[in-house]
Formats: sequence, C-alpha cells, structure tokens
Amino acid sequence: MIVAFVFRKSKQCPPTEELVGIFPIERRSNGILSLPRWRLLTTSLILRSVPLLTNQRPECALSAFLKWSAKSGIGLLEFDRVLAEGPFQHALVNALTACGRLPYVTGQSVNATLIRKNQATQSSGKALREINRKHRRLEELGDLQFRSLSETESLSEWQRWFLELEASGWKGRRGTAMMQSDRERELFMTVTRQAWARKTLQMFGLFLDDHPIAMKCNLCSGREGLAWKITYDENFAKFSPGLILELEHKMHFEQQSDLDRIDFCARADHPLCQRIAHEQLCLQRLLIPCDSLISELYCSAVSFLRRLKRHLRCCRSKSEE
Repeated sequence: MIVAFVFRKSKQCPPTEELVGIFPIERRSNGILSLPRWRLLTTSLILRSVPLLTNQRPECALSAFLKWSAKSGIGLLEFDRVLAEGPFQHALVNALTACGRLPYVTGQSVNATLIRKNQATQSSGKALREINRKHRRLEELGDLQFRSLSETESLSEWQRWFLELEASGWKGRRGTAMMQSDRERELFMTVTRQAWARKTLQMFGLFLDDHPIAMKCNLCSGREGLAWKITYDENFAKFSPGLILELEHKMHFEQQSDLDRIDFCARADHPLCQRIAHEQLCLQRLLIPCDSLISELYCSAVSFLRRLKRHLRCCRSKSEE
C-alpha cells in the first residue's frame, strides 16, 4: 500500500506547505487477464473510497495526484464506490479535464439515503401498518425503548453490546463477525473511540427490558452521515427489530438539525430499504488510465466486452421467450 500526500505551497513569506490531500492506494489484480491497477483503499469496513481533501479547490489536489500517478509509472487507477454526484464528482470531473484524462465507468449502483426536508417522506401505508403491528407485539413482551448513545453513557459498554450482538447471529456462525477477527475488532474499537472523541459518532439501539435487540452505528463528516454497521438479535427476528430501529432512527433524523443526509450504505432495492421511505444516491466505479496506451486499450476493451456481454444476455433472454 502507498499513501500519497499532496501539499500546496502558500504565498506567505517565508512560504509554508499546507496538506490538501491524502490518497491511500493499494495494488490490485482481478485475474490473469486483468491489468494490475492501483485502487483507492477499500475494505469490508471502509464503505467509500473517497480521498481526504480540503474544501478549498479540491480539484487542484486531485490534478496533482493524477499527474504524480502518471510520473510514478502507475498505469491504471481505480476509484471504486465514489459518489457520482455532488462536490467530489464536480472536482473530479474538473481535475480529469485539466489533466486530459478520460475515465471509464465500469460499474454503477444506487444507495438508499435519507435527506432532511421541510416535509418528511412517508413509508407506504401497508409497510407502516406492519411495522407498527410488530412494534406493539414487542411492547407486549416488556419495556421497549429507542436509545441513542449520549455523553452520560459509557462508550465501551455500547461497543461491547454491539460486538456481542453481531457475534450472536449469522455472522458469528459463519466466522465473519468483527469480534472473531482481531484486526476488524481493533479497527471497530479504534474508529468508534476516535469518532466519539471528535463528536462524529452516532450509535442507536432498540432495547427490550434494558437488553439491546437491535443496534446501529453511524459515522458523520460535516453534514453527512454514513450508516456504518447495523445488527440485531435473531431470537426476535419475527418482530423485525432491525426494521423497527430503522424507522425510529428515521424519525430521529427528521427531528434533528445537525445532518442533512444519511447514506444507508445499502442498495436502494435492499428488502429493508424498500420498506422505509428514502431518497437515492448514485455511486460508481471508475477506471482512469494514467498516460499509458496499454491502459487506454485495456479500458476500451473492458468497456466493449461488457457491452457485448449485455447484448448476448439480452439476445438469449429474447430467444427463450
């Protein structure tokens, strides 16, 4: 892995250097016929591969990074899970234009998102009645409460609850729960601890008789939040505690004023998202050739083969009708 730092010289006397961009990239290859590329760092716990940029002219930092990539012999860059709309996309388009680079879109997806408006969007009547019915059935079992982590509560206790709740379900049975991996557990603990210290962490829970049966964790940056992790107690699966928690969280979001948007970090067609009224946010995966003829030819071939595959699939489906 390489971490590229971009600095800008000030016009002061004597001149100083200001850090304006951080680009963590790793070398990847998807197979024998795949051209090696350098990709902005992503893992199962990193939901977007957006570099860290200052608000002042971020396109300049992006341009400097693209020029450095070409000079360093990096033939191909991959930007995966980046926003296809908003300020970052505008800065990226300006930087690519300034450098004479033509990106190739190799994947697109649409995430569900909550956007704070003057008038809240409502879930469908049928879905809302079903959620309310399950909510009442849970209330019959004991004291049901929606809580958020506050300064008067212990972060370490909420961290422990979350990890134990996740490990008690299907991830624990598959061996993929964060508690079962020293690396992922430490990353979760570090991120939540440092985000809490910076006041950029939100944790919510649905509690039955003071026992958590569903929890979620948001990470915030500026006026945007990311739904980082969610988990629930499978012993209460028939009551859909995760869905009830999401509806409670949505009502909490619409009443607060700190955030304008929260990305579910889940596809808009996900079964849970389909039952909660939401807006949509477009993400994309880009391949960016860095002043290399081989990279340009490779990206063109990938684009052509994808179109050919879609065409053959369409022809096959028509012949089967």
